[in-house]
This record gives sequence, structure tokens and C-alpha cells, in this order.
Amino acid sequence: MTIWALFVNFIIILVLELLRKWVIVQLSVLIVLNVITILITVPKKVFKTAANRITVIGTELGFIIINVLFLVMYSLENSGSYQVRLGLSWSTVGANVAIILFQIVIKIVEFHRLRKEKKREERKQKQGSLKRTNDDSQIQLQKYNNFGTFKVDVEKKSSKIGKPFRLLN
Repeated sequence: MTIWALFVNFIIILVLELLRKWVIVQLSVLIVLNVITILITVPKKVFKTAANRITVIGTELGFIIINVLFLVMYSLENSGSYQVRLGLSWSTVGANVAIILFQIVIKIVEFHRLRKEKKREERKQKQGSLKRTNDDSQIQLQKYNNFGTFKVDVEKKSSKIGKPFRLLN
């Protein structure tokens, strides 16, 4: 998937360089490519974990928001509304920071989920080994009890016969 992502990013850069003079077309193409990337990542078989899928989808949604902000800023370029464009540019910076924080939060949540799952597996294995140990000790006790029964049976038989019989321990 990494090679394909790099290849797609290379194509995006090439298309954007070819469309340098038409900003609206550039941003529209970027939005379409972001939507295509989201549609590609929706099937469950594309990524091994849901965290990676959520990260990609969230990042692409953030890029779509940024592209829409750029479109609005471009449309307001000649209007003379400097304060609005300044606010939109800071909104773009905020969207970029939100994308980065989103990715960090997803990685932290995934780390804790995997750690919790690993501890659960270790507990499960420990309980399984304790159960096997208990089963083994029960089997050993049964063998010991069977030996004790054998010993008593031998003593009873020897007393019936009338011959002294002595067991050595």
C-alpha cells in the first residue's frame, strides 16, 4: 500500500504542476482524488487494522476541508476582505494541526488497545496453564488413590488366604 500511496502522490504532483494556472481545477482535482482515496480505503480487506483505515479516512477528510478552505480563499482573493482571508488561512493551519493531532491520538489509542489485548491473552494463557496444572495434579492424585486401593486389596487378599503378607514401601 505504501508504494501505491507514493505513486498516487507523484501523479497528484504531476497533475497539479500541469494545472498550475487553473487553481480551481487544481483544488477540484485534489478533492476528487481525496474522495477516491477514501472510497478505496473503505473495504475492510485494504488495511489489516481498523486504526489504519480510520487514520487514512480522517486524514483525507482533513485534506478535503483544507481544499475547500483554499477554494473559498481563492474566490475572496480580489474582494478586498483581508480579515476574512486571514481567518481562513488560520483555519487552514488549524485543520493541518488537527490532522496531525488526529493521527497521534489514533496511534495512542491503538497502542493501548494492543497492550490491553496482549495482557488479556497472557491472562488467558496463564489460566489455561493453571487449569492444565490442576488437571495434571488431579490425575496424579487419582493414580495415588488407585495405588492405595491396590495396596488395601492386596492386604485383604493376604489376610483371607491366611498367609502373612508384608508390603514394602
